[in-house]
Amino acid sequence: MAGEFVPDRSPFSVSPDGKRIAFVLRQADPASNSYCQGLYVESLESDAPPQLVDAGGEYIKYVFDDFRGLVFPTGSPAVITPAWSPDGRWIAYRKRLNDSTQIWLVAVDGSEAFAVTHEPFDVDDVAWSSDGRLIFSGSPALEAERTAIAREALSGYHFDWRVVPMGGPRPYPRSPVIRHYYSLEPWKASIRDAQLDEQILIDSESDPRRPKGAEQVAYSAAGHMAWSTGSALYVRLVPSTVSAPFECTADSCHGRIVGLGWTPDGTHIWYLRREGWGESGLGLYLWHPSSAEPTRILSTMDVLGNCTPTRSYLICLRETSISPRHFVRIDWADGAVRRLLDVNPEFEGLQTGSVRRLTWQDSDHLAGYGDLVLPPGHRAGQKHPLVIVQYRTRGFLRGAVGDLYPIQALAAHGMAVLSLEGPPSYAQTRVRLGKLPPTTNVARVDVEGWSDRRHILASLLDGLSSAIATGDIDPDKIGISGTSEGAVSTWFAVINAPEKFKAASIGSCCFDPKTLMAVAGEAFQKHLRQIGYPSYLDNKPEFWRGISVARNAEAIRTPMLIQIPDEEFASSLEAFTSLKEAGKDADMYVFPGEHHYIWQPAHRRMIYARNLQWFCAHLGCVKE
Repeated sequence: MAGEFVPDRSPFSVSPDGKRIAFVLRQADPASNSYCQGLYVESLESDAPPQLVDAGGEYIKYVFDDFRGLVFPTGSPAVITPAWSPDGRWIAYRKRLNDSTQIWLVAVDGSEAFAVTHEPFDVDDVAWSSDGRLIFSGSPALEAERTAIAREALSGYHFDWRVVPMGGPRPYPRSPVIRHYYSLEPWKASIRDAQLDEQILIDSESDPRRPKGAEQVAYSAAGHMAWSTGSALYVRLVPSTVSAPFECTADSCHGRIVGLGWTPDGTHIWYLRREGWGESGLGLYLWHPSSAEPTRILSTMDVLGNCTPTRSYLICLRETSISPRHFVRIDWADGAVRRLLDVNPEFEGLQTGSVRRLTWQDSDHLAGYGDLVLPPGHRAGQKHPLVIVQYRTRGFLRGAVGDLYPIQALAAHGMAVLSLEGPPSYAQTRVRLGKLPPTTNVARVDVEGWSDRRHILASLLDGLSSAIATGDIDPDKIGISGTSEGAVSTWFAVINAPEKFKAASIGSCCFDPKTLMAVAGEAFQKHLRQIGYPSYLDNKPEFWRGISVARNAEAIRTPMLIQIPDEEFASSLEAFTSLKEAGKDADMYVFPGEHHYIWQPAHRRMIYARNLQWFCAHLGCVKE
């Protein structure tokens, strides 16, 4: 996916002796519409292939546990972090079988594997304490509410704020999810409530030592604390003669810090900082608290994340624009990067399109950027059709945000692809520039006159102009695509710049006056009214003229493909019906059992293939 993949939770862990890593590898099988999954252990001291120590298990979905007061499944995969026992002989991890997610214990040599919990609720996290107990969490209250909703079906669902109609008539559980924490002695099956010092092993935000406003916190073995806020880096040393923490005042300690920790010897803080043009680059720094200036040991345009230190180097996951996620090690001394393990070795044999970073400035002189992917074998003087994908362009350029638009497959068929990074919010930008007061209701300002949408479209058109200026693009053959935020940008573009785009494909739809308020649910309706949307009964055609596909159906020139999850397809009905009645070239496919993020392998393959066919048909391509 084009986007900053780095989740808060790491998908791998390092053994206590620092010599091995454990991770769960998942591989899609479109033919059976399922996933093959295994737990692997890899040595950091040899080139031997990773060892499979346990296999099987169902796909575990990430659950958004506080979406406007409700609990939503997203479809995207949950991050499964293996946990090493203190003696390094066992690995505990979450595994789902028969619709139940429990803790499994696996011997590091693969000789044993068994479930160690059998709770009536799903386990959502696990860690080991230093004395060999398993600490885990789950939500019995959430499971009880799901059971109550099932009982409610017998008497009819009460149509209230828990229902989001486009997802069906069944109410969603209420949030926030109240988690309970447990401590288990695995060999005696002795379980009790976790104590606070155990709970914080999996819930760092409950740590009473955590400074207010801290986004990331890290402790050294000696108890020294480092933390970052949204814009600064701090440290507190213990024991210390200074009661207050002190801030790193160097410019390189300020900005967007996306990773933080201590070196194993406890002498230095390492951190990753977004920097460069539009924060498109990444710097790795080492800072000794006694030094005024940190040392930058690495600067890169790649994405690094989930980094874990060992005595000799930092282990990270890395993505480049043309290589999928893989393990690397980074030497503390000089920042040298060495690839440790590639879990997609087949990709090395594929021919990919070349990638060129394009940059531009908006009317406020703020940085914009995108990546232009040209077909393999591109020759000077060739002009290609272009497909725009959105709305992040960091890391591996696979299928854009939502992963529905096959960037390299489009390039292999003779089309160029422009992968765009969306700009910051219009109103937030003006607050930072001092053009609006800090107390501004930025969401309302962004909606007024569709100022934010016009701001995004202007950046998109600047990026398109930059791509055309290379001389490699046919300006008469431009397509556009997007899912979620990218879908809003797409239909706003075909409404407000219809002459630019010869084909469009979206994975989410649409903001129309009757449908949006009717199917979004009471909580979302309330939110929309608070930021300036009219109510369902209001007739404000001037408000909807800039954003509604239905209200602009007769004027839209761009053929539009909609491929949408069944949980959201009701939001597309007003738009699609209007397009068809206006005699426009529009087509729609609905995928069952899907959420905002399409997760089923057969569906993902079909969406890839159909998007490729759609843009080939409307823009022209090189047939295989």
